[in-house]
Amino acid sequence: MTIAINTLPLLDNQAGAERYTRNIINYLVRLNGDHQYHLILSRINQSLYRPNQGNFQQTVVDVNTRHKLLRILSEQIYLPRLLKRQGVNLLFSPCNIGPRFLSVPLVITLFDLHWLRFPELFSPLRLAYLRRALTWSARKAEAVLTISENSKKDLINLLSVPEEKITVTYVGLDPLFREIPEKSELQELRRRYGLKDRFILSVGQLHKRKNIPGLLQAYQRLAAHSPLNVQLVLAGGEGDGAAEVREAVRQIGRDRVVFTGCLPDEDLLRFYHAAECLVYPSFYEGFGLPVLEAMACGCPVITSNVSSLPEVAGEAALLIDPHRIETIAAAMDSLLTNPILSQTLIQKGREQARKFTWEDTARKTLEVFAKVAAARG
Repeated sequence: MTIAINTLPLLDNQAGAERYTRNIINYLVRLNGDHQYHLILSRINQSLYRPNQGNFQQTVVDVNTRHKLLRILSEQIYLPRLLKRQGVNLLFSPCNIGPRFLSVPLVITLFDLHWLRFPELFSPLRLAYLRRALTWSARKAEAVLTISENSKKDLINLLSVPEEKITVTYVGLDPLFREIPEKSELQELRRRYGLKDRFILSVGQLHKRKNIPGLLQAYQRLAAHSPLNVQLVLAGGEGDGAAEVREAVRQIGRDRVVFTGCLPDEDLLRFYHAAECLVYPSFYEGFGLPVLEAMACGCPVITSNVSSLPEVAGEAALLIDPHRIETIAAAMDSLLTNPILSQTLIQKGREQARKFTWEDTARKTLEVFAKVAAARG
């Protein structure tokens, strides 16, 4: 087959959709070198996706996809014409939305429906567009991939996607997050970021659904009732909750909380290895990749008992109610003061992380491509 992969909605960061797409691209060719792939890139993200294999061709659309209207027009009008000229057999859109008027079969990945779970976080115009665009994309697609059983339930119940159309392909784990850095690298990390001997780690963009203000309240409660001198590190880019988070940090004290911004994978690996624990008290996730990355690195995990997070964590994390600040604080105190509990979670976490690989994700994705192609004859 000749398969086009649409990356136009993706920017140049390392957020979930971008990491998913980068890894899918890297692993597809390892499993089947007979297919030809056409990567549809923008001038914004072209440096992120650079497979060296000869069966990958790249087409860069000269448009500033940070401008949402230009991006939508490029995807909905220019892309179908481009694919027709290239003679592709199938379009894979790994970023929720695909062209409405398309002459080739479409497979999309719908990560989650947080916009329907938290509509108050979106403007009426943005919400109306998402509702229409994702609905028509799901209807147009001949197959829909999603990244957890919880997201599959949401697609069926909230977007009325037929169950037989949906395949769950869990997110995989980058092999990097099993490496063990040298002690000198961890010491250099502490110096560069101004870290104390002990710190709690949070990973993710500063979106309201990530519940970072709740984490900050729990951290403040912990600090008030514990003699432990432990920092809190917030590793992630700006999001819709950034202003609220920064105000909460101002009240706690800027010296206790470290903002790192988006981290390169090499630094993120070191943070996981140096942290006392990862706390991920999100209200809703399609998957929750930081939970898996932390476990693979031997970092104990505290995460929420809602959405997909229990699927990912299994029995290898402390599960908390993200709405109850006192339970988050108590879980952190338990891991900081109980080394036996911490070691138990480390062992279980490594075992849990081994269950998720990008090779499995790519293999299941290829199986879906083959079924769609066979159905079209």
